[in-house]
Amino acid sequence: MPLTMRILPHRSLVIGSMRGRITLDDMQGSIQDFARHPDFRLNLDRLVLAYDDLDISDSFLKNMFTIKEEMVAEYFGGDIPQMGKGPLYKTAIVTSSTGNELITRLFQAVLDADMPSVVALKTFRELHDALSWLDRADLPQEELEPELGTFLTTD
Repeated sequence: MPLTMRILPHRSLVIGSMRGRITLDDMQGSIQDFARHPDFRLNLDRLVLAYDDLDISDSFLKNMFTIKEEMVAEYFGGDIPQMGKGPLYKTAIVTSSTGNELITRLFQAVLDADMPSVVALKTFRELHDALSWLDRADLPQEELEPELGTFLTTD
């Protein structure tokens, strides 16, 4: 499966992985499934492992605003909340690919266009840096399985 998400409710964290070719339908379906999950809460931080074979360039670049609209519809009920004290949640994306990092930065700019401070999104090259930024540096690696084991062994 190209896009997976798993909620760790006791850690207020979502662990996701993205690999292979991901389409707009994959992204929208994942957002909908996530928002309807019984453990979903809007303020869950996200840790996303972007594999080197990830291919989102074509579908993602063409559809960034559609993906954002789907997030607003599913996560916020269609209305962007008024923010006062910073983001509702953080999303850390770990990738070694410069292309994935650039696409992530572009998506952050799209999010910030109408939703400043709602979502803090940042890319990292190292997992420990991402976990530190998420204030989860003490998270046992066992809790990151199965995503982490295959992520670290994939070339």
